[in-house]
Amino acid sequence: MIKKFPDKSANPSTKPIPSRPEDQPSMDSRDGHGLSKEEALRSKK
Repeated sequence: MIKKFPDKSANPSTKPIPSRPEDQPSMDSRDGHGLSKEEALRSKK
């Protein structure tokens, strides 16, 4: 249990996936610009 917390904070690249990403467009705000989630992620890479 104690190991999980530091592991997560040490990995900033791993963002927590909400149960409904469509309801919480936190980082991928460009999704609302007409791009689907997959398309937005692809253009980000």
